[in-house]
Amino acid sequence: MRNASNIIQVLGNNIANANTPGFKRSRATTSEAFYSNLSSETGSKDKTQVGNGASQVIVQKIITQGNTKATGQPLEVAVEGSGFFVLADALDPTQQFYTRDGSFSLDSTRTLFHKGTGKNVQAFTVDATGAVTTTLANVVIGATSSVGLPTANVDLVGNLDSTAPILGTAGSTTSTAIFDEFVISSGVNDQIIFESGASGPITANLITDGGLTSGTAVGGAALASAVKTALEATNLNSDTYAVDYSQNEDTFTITNNSGNINSVTFRHSDATSTASKTLGFLGVDSVEIGTGGFEKSDVGVAFNVLTGANDNLTATIDGTAVSVTIPAGNYSGQELAFQIEKQIRAISSTLRGTTVTFNTKGSENRFKISGPKTGGAYTINQPSNGATPTVAVTATSTVITGGTLGATTGLTAGTAQAGTGFFDVNDSIATSTGNISIDVFDGLGGTHAVKMFVRKTGDNLWEWHAALKGSDLVGTTADDKLEEVASGLIRYTPDGKLESEVITAGTGSFNFDPEVSGGTPPPAGQAITFNFGSSIITEGGTGDDGIGQFSSSTLGTDPSTGQAGQFVVPGEAFQTRLVRVDGIKSGAFDAISINTKGDIIATFTNGSTQSIGRIALALFAADDSLDAVGDNLFKESALSGLALLTDPDTLGAGRLIPEALEASNSDIAEEFVELILAQQIFQANARVVSVSDEILEAITRI
Repeated sequence: MRNASNIIQVLGNNIANANTPGFKRSRATTSEAFYSNLSSETGSKDKTQVGNGASQVIVQKIITQGNTKATGQPLEVAVEGSGFFVLADALDPTQQFYTRDGSFSLDSTRTLFHKGTGKNVQAFTVDATGAVTTTLANVVIGATSSVGLPTANVDLVGNLDSTAPILGTAGSTTSTAIFDEFVISSGVNDQIIFESGASGPITANLITDGGLTSGTAVGGAALASAVKTALEATNLNSDTYAVDYSQNEDTFTITNNSGNINSVTFRHSDATSTASKTLGFLGVDSVEIGTGGFEKSDVGVAFNVLTGANDNLTATIDGTAVSVTIPAGNYSGQELAFQIEKQIRAISSTLRGTTVTFNTKGSENRFKISGPKTGGAYTINQPSNGATPTVAVTATSTVITGGTLGATTGLTAGTAQAGTGFFDVNDSIATSTGNISIDVFDGLGGTHAVKMFVRKTGDNLWEWHAALKGSDLVGTTADDKLEEVASGLIRYTPDGKLESEVITAGTGSFNFDPEVSGGTPPPAGQAITFNFGSSIITEGGTGDDGIGQFSSSTLGTDPSTGQAGQFVVPGEAFQTRLVRVDGIKSGAFDAISINTKGDIIATFTNGSTQSIGRIALALFAADDSLDAVGDNLFKESALSGLALLTDPDTLGAGRLIPEALEASNSDIAEEFVELILAQQIFQANARVVSVSDEILEAITRI
């Protein structure tokens, strides 16, 4: 009867804890008690034994998996598989307990504890790098805020309007007034082949017959006079000619005067007629020119260039030394200007925007070389940067430094003019083409608004200027005034791709004030890189994955979709489709959760996370031999073996299921069946006792 009573007690405990998370049911079993031998006749082979009932009840824990029930609570977790959570007594941390009940929460000190017992949950700690150690400790959420991370890179995707006007003027040199200039050299371009009447070919030499000096430059009128003199000196008769040069048309006209006797024919096709092309005649003989008739240049020529005589020009353009050699030939002023421009632009992509013009307006013809970039001299004042409080920016300039072509074009004696215009941070809207605002983060996670301005300074050439209010920076800039902190130059290919990026030396050091007045100053000298894309020259990139330069008619390609023109908005000079800013702003503690790996993760309001530790699981050689100590807790026993501590899902340990609890493995239906059987056993045993008493009483009465 005592055994039956004990079995009922075990079953009752199982039923009572059918709703206890992580509870493990027990099973009560018994075995036969000792036997008594009854006496037998002497010599008999039969031996009679009588049993004396059942021995003491043996209770065994059944460590099987309970069902998993979702709870939605971030600090509740279930073990699926082997292993027990490890708990430590708050007053005596050396006392360790084990449980399958993962109902955890945070107490007032933000320590992770077991809600059923108040004991502290044990986890493996993490070091400064975030790596999990083998040290076991309480889980305490010490950080009340996330300091944040400083911004190091700002990536921009969007467009600059290629049709925006250029602001300011470029540095230039304008030549002295020069209408035309020719150089006649012996054996190069000094002969005219002609016939006077039936004379046959005659050679007229502009130097020996016309009076010119080899290699000495002369104007068109002087060359025309030399042609007249040479023809009249060699025509074998007394005929005279009128030779004129028109500065308006850059052409020579040779007239066979009306009082002459003979016709004249010019043999321009003759290879020895070397002066013909200099005079603007193509390689086709003239018709026979009668008296009073004339021949006019086929093409206009105002300047001729001879190899080694007047073909070289040197200059310094915006600090870049330039030396060009112009192909020998005969040019109009515009054609020579084009050749000079072509040769300069071919030197470097940084000179691609250089322009050379020949002005024919009015009475003064002049060459003008203008650099590729506009801009006058100015000073960037950045009081927040103690190391470089001012940065002097020189004006753009074009200075002719020498070369034989300088005299021919009048550029050597010309007038240099510095560039004009610059970005003025105190008049930022009027001196820029467009602007955007970008939030960046200091070393403590403080947020600061950077105003970025762009200024178009040439064909496919833009400056950018990053400025902040004085309230965001250390130094003396007034709180409501802007201070320029960083700037640079970006250049595009003619088809709108980013070609190169250059940072203005001395800028780019951000020294922020605390976001909150009186707060801890963030680290000084923060460097922030503004990335306009992977430039072709500077970074060896494609040039089409950041800020492009297109108009609404050319339509660029959206790098995220590959579709043409999807982010180009007509009329907007500076538009961004995407701004990626790294770094993290500061944030307050928001929540804590446990993932499937057992990592305890603190989440902050800025979206950052921090690993606090990793839940430890204990494995035992014989977990069904653990000692139950109440409150759903177990302790080691001699039979269970020592605890092996490990991470979840390793060394045979089960995996964790977040926001869930393991239900009791006690099945009420099964327990009730066992309870009915135990009740029957109890009743039967009670009847045995009752019958035994009746028999004893009858024997006593005999």
